[in-house]
Amino acid sequence: MEVSEQKGGILASLRYRNYRYFWIATMLASGGRWMEAIVLSWLVLKMTGSPFLVGLVVACRWIGYGLGPIFGAWADRYDRRKLLLIVTSSSVVYSFVLAILTAMDLIQLWHAILIALAASLAHGFDYPLRYAFTADLVDKPVLSNAVALSTVAIDVTAILGPAVAGLLINVIGTDGVTWILTGNYALNVLVLYMIRNAPKIEKVSEGSIWKKLIEGARYIRSNPPIFALLAMAFAYNQFEFPLRYALVPVIADKILNVGAAGYGFILAASGVGALIGATIIAGLGDFRHKAWLCIVSSIIVGIAAGAFSNSTSYPLSMGLMGCVGLLEAIGMTTMAALLLLLTPSEMQGRVMGVRSLAILPLATGSLVAGALASQFGAPTAGTINASLQLLSMLIIAVLVPSLRKSG
Repeated sequence: MEVSEQKGGILASLRYRNYRYFWIATMLASGGRWMEAIVLSWLVLKMTGSPFLVGLVVACRWIGYGLGPIFGAWADRYDRRKLLLIVTSSSVVYSFVLAILTAMDLIQLWHAILIALAASLAHGFDYPLRYAFTADLVDKPVLSNAVALSTVAIDVTAILGPAVAGLLINVIGTDGVTWILTGNYALNVLVLYMIRNAPKIEKVSEGSIWKKLIEGARYIRSNPPIFALLAMAFAYNQFEFPLRYALVPVIADKILNVGAAGYGFILAASGVGALIGATIIAGLGDFRHKAWLCIVSSIIVGIAAGAFSNSTSYPLSMGLMGCVGLLEAIGMTTMAALLLLLTPSEMQGRVMGVRSLAILPLATGSLVAGALASQFGAPTAGTINASLQLLSMLIIAVLVPSLRKSG
């Protein structure tokens, strides 16, 4: 570590040289994913006009997270920086294929599905790697700050990525945006390469991946607060996040009638709220009662999501989506910080691998949300999901009292 003595401040983690490069790389990776999500969803919606098929392609982008525990076990065993470079390079490849197909007007639904599946493998591997690598790059007293600042980087791109992508689709078309996407991922590889002398994984004993998976599962099962936090993550991805990925494009196009640019700005409003929420957490530092803040924000977000789903006013929808983004950021940032703080370093890859697995329900949630929207309309689908989000968080908080006492 370059810094041995912790000093406070909202930018404490950025005093670490390697973390500064990692923070920039995180921003580029997140920006690419948002741009990728906009392009694929809009391409499929315009090709097919089907909310269900939009939900299907969205679901395919998350299937790779089902391999999260295996990816996490590798993250606990091999050089995390090298693994990140390999994974990020794969994103350059599939985005280049998407750019070629779109530029030549050859893109079809099955192409979009295969590219979404390739993206899901890259993103599923990237998730536990990035979080475990974050814990390697900074000292423990600033870990909460590092997680929060990484969330800030993600949220900045959640503002710029959708808004810029939506506007660029109108100006230069989806083919132009796919070339920008490819360049973004290539730059991400270069920035990760600038990280030097990162810690090697020497602390993990030898053994098969299967043995590592069993060890991780036993550890999680024996720690109720960690198990509960992972259950909350499952609920978020099953009920809350399908609103943004599967229902917002339909609501923007069919209910609010604001087109691709309006769709991008709605997601950007969510990003503004998330940026505010993550910045608040970063400024608080290593504060007490993280678990309570995580629980309360995760309950209230269901109310905000339900209100958004039933809004027919574009300005009101923008404001409500900002509230959704703020509450999601507070809940998810404190959740990630708690998981890393409560877990020993040799288990962090596997715990975050299961956290990555918790993203897989976004695939089933998006399919269900798309099917409900096709049958009953997007507002009804959003209301059902928001209600289940609120209920599930209440149940977890009540059934696991040790969670409320952690952090």
